[in-house]
Amino acid sequence: PLIKPLLEETNQSFEVDPARLDPSEDIEENRRNLIALTQKVFDAIVSSADKFPPQLRSMCHCLYQVLSKRFPQFPQNNIGAVGTVIFLRFINPAIVSPQEMGIVNKQK
Repeated sequence: PLIKPLLEETNQSFEVDPARLDPSEDIEENRRNLIALTQKVFDAIVSSADKFPPQLRSMCHCLYQVLSKRFPQFPQNNIGAVGTVIFLRFINPAIVSPQEMGIVNKQK
């Protein structure tokens, strides 16, 4: 639900790199757009925790247990490491390449 409108709506920009900014764009407006979108994505992720597949939940638990045994002095880092794995392996590819992940139809 968050990705499809982004592919269809071309009048909103999220570019905040001054070197890549189109002269007609306002970097502050783009920054606000990016913050609003990031908040929507974060909220969608948090609110969908109950839909997280049990197999992945088990894998996360096992990973956390292994990290906790190896690095018992850093429990917060272990939680962060599990979150990083989920983000880099599942969430980021879905955002960057929704067509490849089967979230939206491939563009022709």
